[in-house]
This record gives sequence, structure tokens and C-alpha cells, in this order.
Amino acid sequence: MNPFYSWKNHPFRTLCLAIWLLFPARGIRAQEVGGSPDTTLESLESLVDTTPAIKSQLVISAAIGNNPYEQLHKSDYILVNKSFFMPEVAYTHKTGLGISFSAYDLFGSGDDGWFEYDLAPSYTFDRGKDVSFGVSYQKYLYSKTSPLPKTPLSNETYVYTLVNSWWIQPGAAMDYAWGNYIKKKKTLPADDFDILLSLQHEFDFSDVFSAEDALNLTPAINLVSGTEKFTRSFGSTRLIGRAQHIQKAVKGVEHILTDASINTYTVQQAEFLPRTFEASMDLIYKVGKLSLEPQYYFDIPLGSGQTGNFSYFLVTVALTF
Repeated sequence: MNPFYSWKNHPFRTLCLAIWLLFPARGIRAQEVGGSPDTTLESLESLVDTTPAIKSQLVISAAIGNNPYEQLHKSDYILVNKSFFMPEVAYTHKTGLGISFSAYDLFGSGDDGWFEYDLAPSYTFDRGKDVSFGVSYQKYLYSKTSPLPKTPLSNETYVYTLVNSWWIQPGAAMDYAWGNYIKKKKTLPADDFDILLSLQHEFDFSDVFSAEDALNLTPAINLVSGTEKFTRSFGSTRLIGRAQHIQKAVKGVEHILTDASINTYTVQQAEFLPRTFEASMDLIYKVGKLSLEPQYYFDIPLGSGQTGNFSYFLVTVALTF
């Protein structure tokens, strides 16, 4: 039996929790208190029918930001902020299915080429006034001339859910990244697993400067728990806020993959533990098809061996068609 599916395994237990969060047993509870299947069906129909029609969208954007990342300094690795440029093209069908492609170029690296490309199919359900959820898969392609430390994690899945009907909106997400690396001529598996809990509130304003603009301000706090064995790609959902609602927290200092071998991670890094507490602010200003979105994050590492707070930002300009 694969040890991942053992109930004693932390990722498997948290996977079951995430599935339970995504599919709340509202119908079961209704029958327990005297409800009927017809009542539950009517509730579900009204939840969809009362929402406005969702249209397909094509979004072309460009962003600049900085990510905390490890860099070799003398004989040790230190955490530094790397500034980058990221263009992206994303298409979302009215059914909720979507796909995006993005690329990354590092400022001041002395390298003229692009060092990472990300392809991400996804599905988002955001029609209901009570609960929304989504799932995405990301494939990372790395340039051989990348100036950054290499990572064995080349695939990532992300699942989230959010309660929309409360003034303070709680959310939960599951993030799993995997890949492999070569050590002593042997191919070995690599993975990391995280659970993210979030609280946020959205402030919406219309007609701010004109009759065609709108402003959305979303402060949030997040708690990230999980394993911390490997570094992540620049496009990881742990590094850049990609979901429509829940912002993802950044990892702390981690071990990295070298050309010949990989540093041995500690027992504590392999355990499922609280890792990061984060406060974030997301502002979106829209005028017609044009939008400007600055995001700011302040992270406090948790647990022994994690010292020093750090912050990072992302500013995106987008056109929506």
C-alpha cells in the first residue's frame, strides 16, 4: 500500500479535510432537521439562478514584483528579494474552465533570457452567493540558463474554497507540489504539501472618480501549515497570489537542488507544522477594460529555526476582453 494513502500520513489526512471543506453536507443536514431532497434542490437552483450571467474573458496582463528567494553567498544560502517581470495571457470560459500562460524575467541578473515558463489549466466556480471554489494545475518549465537555484518541484495542484455569505469570509486551500531529482545516479521523488486557512473581507466601491470605474479593497490574514522540504518555483501558488479570492503565503528559508545533488532536509522540515502567518492587502481599480492591481504581503515565519519577518509585492496592469 502506498504510504501516502495511510491515515497516519499528514498529507492524506489534510487531503480528506480539504475534500470535506469543498463539499459541505448541506443536503444531509437538511434531511436531519426535517428537510427534503426537493427543498435542497430548490436551494441549489436559487443559488445559481439569482446570480448574474458569467461571460468568457480573455485577460492580457503584465506585472512586476519581488519574491523572497535563496541565493548563494560565500559558503551559505541567504534569503533575498528578487525583482521580476511577468507577462501573462489567461482565458476563462463562462463555464469556469480556464487556462493561462506566463513567463518570468529577472531584473539585474545579468541574464537576458527568460528563466521560467508556467502553464496552468484551471476550473473556478464563483456563481453562488454562499460558497465558491476552484482547482488548478501548474506545470513549470525552467530554462537551462536560469540564474536562480534549481528546484525538483515541477508540478503543482491548488484547491481552494471560500464562504462568500459572511461579512468576514473564511477560506481554506490545499497545495501539493511534486517532481523528482537525481542523486548518485538515482531518480528520487520530491514533494511538499500545505494547507492554507484565510480570513478576509472585500470592500467594494463604485463611481470613485467616474461613472465607469470601480474599486475593490481586500485585506486578509492567512495561516500556512505544511511541509517545507524544497524551494518553490517563482510561479508557485505559494509565492504569487493567483486564486481569485485567497492569497497564498510565501515559504521561508528552504534547502535547494544543486546540479549534482540535493541538500538533506531535516526531520522538522518534513513534518506537517505551522509555517507562516501572513497579512496581505489587495487593491483592484478598474476603468472599463483596464485594471490596476497592487498587492502587498507581510510574512512572519513560525516555528524554531525561522527568524526575521519579510515582505513582498506584486503590481499588475491588465486588459480584459
